Formats: sequence, structure tokens, C-alpha cells
Amino acid sequence: MSNSGNTSFSQTAAEIIADSLTLLGVYGQGDTVSAADTTFCMNILNKMVKNWEGQGIHLWTANEAAIFLTVGQQSYRTGATDTDVGGVDPIFNSLTVNASGNTLSVQSTVGISIGDNIGIQLSTNVLQWTTVATIPDVNTITTVANLNAQALAGGSVFSFTTRLDRPLQIINARFWAQGGGFERPIEMQGRTQFMYLPNKTQTGKAVAAFYAPKVNDSFFYVWPVADSCGDCIRISYVRRIDDFNTTADSPDLPQEWLECITYNLAVRVAAAYGIATSKLNPDISTIAQSSLAEMSMYDSEPSSLHIVPNYDYYSNYNERN
Repeated sequence: MSNSGNTSFSQTAAEIIADSLTLLGVYGQGDTVSAADTTFCMNILNKMVKNWEGQGIHLWTANEAAIFLTVGQQSYRTGATDTDVGGVDPIFNSLTVNASGNTLSVQSTVGISIGDNIGIQLSTNVLQWTTVATIPDVNTITTVANLNAQALAGGSVFSFTTRLDRPLQIINARFWAQGGGFERPIEMQGRTQFMYLPNKTQTGKAVAAFYAPKVNDSFFYVWPVADSCGDCIRISYVRRIDDFNTTADSPDLPQEWLECITYNLAVRVAAAYGIATSKLNPDISTIAQSSLAEMSMYDSEPSSLHIVPNYDYYSNYNERN
């Protein structure tokens, strides 16, 4: 006997729906689920996953991205209709020689692909965006569009493949200073705290930020506003979980969640098939509840605990005695 050596088991939405309805006894094993039942269960399946997303179940959707700054601009739009530029897992570069036209000499092209978005810091302190046309060698990139002005050696060059969609949550933010890759944390504030800040048009290096999620597009505010387009804000964020658009789609969740999804879907659609909660097979309800609790515990990162002496206590004690 030998193991399969395969750990890629998954199921499509159609298979999950069929298993859930089989558990309820609505269909027998191997029966074909009707189009109407499939549509109904797909709707409930998407609603269920969106509900879990709102509960903060999304460890595997934590990503890194950058929001590229525009001089004098306070807020940056992210989402389906965004006009500002943010990129997932960006590549940070700089020019090694002055550039004009559409040929760039950079530190390295590692991680960059043809068709990637690329932003070049111009001598006018504007970040010009275009796409990568060719990569002739490990230090050279050509762009689809010519530069609108000269770009000076040492200027920032940013590139990325995937545009930043509306984050569900921003975990932390760091200011990335041009040259040397230095990062420092900036304070993520609430709306009231941020709006209390004086002189919203003050320029400088960002020390505070506020994220305002909306239904469609969302806005990321920084203070002070940027004085250089060669800087950016790096963020750790939580992306949204992908929808089930067709019955051939697999869950945008780890395979460990498959049992949890199947049993919880069965519980949620049971009433539609005339099965009251009190009449539901206790095993289905128990497994649905316990598997969700287990997966919620699984959806957490390891963290450290630091215990330090309370030096103020000892100082006050010595003063009193």
C-alpha cells in the first residue's frame, strides 16, 4: 500500500450543493440537482460566505500592497472604478541612469513581466504610469508609452501585475521613503481622530492614515499629504473572498473548509425544503456548528506574548517607602 502523494482535493460549487442536498435527503446520491435548486443554493452559498467574511474569517486573504502617492493629494480611491493607483505585491526599483523616450535602465528586472503596470518618477515630481513592453535584459525595460519628461537617475520606479481592489480591512500601514527601501509604521486612525488633524493640506512625510470603506469604492486618507511622488504607503490588508459565479467555481477558501461549507449550507437551505430546524438530523447541525467553530480557531495567526516588569510600580513603591 502507498499514499497518493496528492493533497489537492477540492470541490466545485455544484458538488458542494449536491452533497448538501444529499445530506438533507432532498436528492439521492448521484441524482442530478435541478437548475432551480442549483440557483437557489448558489445564492445561499454566496450569502453564507459573505456573512463569514464579515465575521473576520479570512486569514488566507491577507496580502501586501502599496498605494503610490501623488504630490498634494490627501485621499486615494480603491475599488472597481478607482482612478488612483495601488498595486498588489509591487516591485520597487530605481533608475540607474537618466531616462527619456521609452527605455529604462533599472537596478533589476527580477519579478517583472511584460504587460505589468509601471510607474516612473519624472523630474517634474509626477509619477507617470504605463505598461512594460519588453524586458531586453536583467537591467533594462522598455515601456509602451514614451516618458512625458526626463526621469533622473535615482528616481523611483514601481511595477506590479495586479491592481489593488477595495480592501475589506487594512491591518497596518508603513511609509516607504524613496531610496534605500526604508519603512516606518504610520498610525491608522479612526474617522473622528483623523478629521481632528489640523491643516489637512500640509505637505510632508505621512505619519497618519485613515481608511474609509464604502459599498463600492473606498478611500485611503494620508496626513501630511505627499511632497514627493517617489514615496509610497505600503499596507498589509485583507482582500475580499471571491464569489461563486458559476457551478464550476471552487471555494476561495482552504480545502480544510470543505466539510464546514457543506454542512453549514445544508443547515441554511433546510427550511426551504420543508425541513424545520427541530426536525433536522442532529448530526448535521452538530457538525455544522463544531466545524465552523474549529475553522474559526484555525483562522488565526500565531503571536507572541511579552511580559515586562511594571517599573512605574517599583518607582512609586520606593518613593513611598
